[in-house]
Amino acid sequence: MSRRSQIWKNLPGKHTRTNRLTGVYAEGVKTLDAELADMAKSDLPDYSFSDITVVFPHPKMAVMTYKAKLQATADGKDISGTYNSGSVWVQQGGKWVGAFHTESKMQ
Repeated sequence: MSRRSQIWKNLPGKHTRTNRLTGVYAEGVKTLDAELADMAKSDLPDYSFSDITVVFPHPKMAVMTYKAKLQATADGKDISGTYNSGSVWVQQGGKWVGAFHTESKMQ
């Protein structure tokens, strides 16, 4: 199992992904199935988060922004670096689920 998959699996509490997760990246817009397929081809041996902010525009919605510094490969290609990242989480049935994610590599 890739490190990224382990991170998703080991999120604390009742945090999970929704089946309707959408990701937006330089290479395109991805569904949850595409995200999971990419995770299977990725390796993430080291990572850290910084500059984390969370705002709640609605009691059942959280917008998170942060920097993610990682050492990683995807499809055998080095994608290491620092990324500006953003995620939207919504509360559904008492659980916080990821609904949207985007990231852009810092230059």
